[in-house]
Amino acid sequence: MTVTDLFEKYEGTQEYNGIIAEIQKWYYGYLYKASWCATSMSKFMNDLGLLDQLGGKNENVYEMMRATEKAHKALKKGTFLYRDDIKTGMEIPRGTIVFMLYSSKPMTTTSSKHVTSVYETFSWSPSGKFKALGGNQSDGINLKEYNRGNIYAIYIPQYEEERHKTLRRGDKGDDVVELQIDLNNLGYPDDSYNALSIDGSYGPRTEQAVKRLQAHNGLEVDGICGPKTWAKIETLLNADPKYVIIRTDIYLRTGPGKTYDTKGILREGAVVNYSFAEKGWLYLPRWNGWISSKKEYVKIV
Repeated sequence: MTVTDLFEKYEGTQEYNGIIAEIQKWYYGYLYKASWCATSMSKFMNDLGLLDQLGGKNENVYEMMRATEKAHKALKKGTFLYRDDIKTGMEIPRGTIVFMLYSSKPMTTTSSKHVTSVYETFSWSPSGKFKALGGNQSDGINLKEYNRGNIYAIYIPQYEEERHKTLRRGDKGDDVVELQIDLNNLGYPDDSYNALSIDGSYGPRTEQAVKRLQAHNGLEVDGICGPKTWAKIETLLNADPKYVIIRTDIYLRTGPGKTYDTKGILREGAVVNYSFAEKGWLYLPRWNGWISSKKEYVKIV
């Protein structure tokens, strides 16, 4: 996944709405209405876990470019080139970060400038146009054509090789089977608290289980199993199981609350595995049931 893919996810979002407001709040701590091509690039590279390649987050394109050049030299990752160093015929791939200048050289903090990402791979020549997708383009996240003559420098990030495909509702195949098995092993059920069928079809129940896992692990709850969700799944699978000791006989219920039916009793002294907590209750995947998490009933170990 490239930074262009993240911009594409929000293509058409207008200035200071939705994700754009979130970007500015992430950067400044509040909704600050200022130029945001650099802050959006910072946010999405951060979401990819690659912000170190930009030398940290920046609100100024010039400072971002210089920090990227410095980080490139230190980390030995990616490819940073000023315009004059780009060889004719070199492939400029989708996801390349482009620093652009609209005023006289050299670029400074006060120059008229912009940063965006390449939408379609192209072969370098100094004239012509290229398609880019980024923030603050026509006051939104939009696809535009730019003159190559305004390119000042480029950075081709070293994107992490994806071990898993990004999966979403409607997908089918072995990757979905793997996801369903992982969700069941981690004890994340659908909205009816049932384990998933291992059918290789990313339907509403699989989406519900993914959303539940995302909600309980501080991820964006979008039901899409992308790099961050896959990474969390791997972390959870490698983590030690979570257990509770039953302090006194306690009802096992069909949902997280006393209004749900009872389906049995867990006896004092039992040691049981739980997968997550919700509304003051613990979900026990082995029994597909819930118990209260109050200290007088259980001891979390």
